[in-house]
Amino acid sequence: MEMRIANKNDIETIIKLRKEQLLDQGMLATEDIDDNMREYFEDVFDKENIYQVFMIDNQQVVSTGAVIFQQIPPAYDNYSGVEGYITNVYTTKLYRGLGLSKQILDELLLKCKTEHVNIVNLKASTNAEPLYSKIGFIKNASSMTIEL
Repeated sequence: MEMRIANKNDIETIIKLRKEQLLDQGMLATEDIDDNMREYFEDVFDKENIYQVFMIDNQQVVSTGAVIFQQIPPAYDNYSGVEGYITNVYTTKLYRGLGLSKQILDELLLKCKTEHVNIVNLKASTNAEPLYSKIGFIKNASSMTIEL
């Protein structure tokens, strides 16, 4: 098993895994979102706002995760205004329970530290909450969402 940093040439693989993840989480594929995802990932790779890693076994990507670097207004607790947003953490079914997501998260958080990003957010599925809590993420109720 090896870890590899993804690049713009990996966008089709990222899209494939992202769609698997969304379906795994119970979403319904009601629309074709490939073009939207392709445009998004091309943009974040072009701007170097993404750090995505793969775990590879027998030349197959079996697990992945990314941190997206987002610019927000600077604050006293985040003077650069850059936050990390962890997303696309996904392991294919046959490889679950082997600690691959933990290895990926450790790598993503190390990248955040290296880039001096001190605030990292994520949305967790119910199944993943224990892993994120174990790493040190704290569930908070300070964010709110509206779906329009």
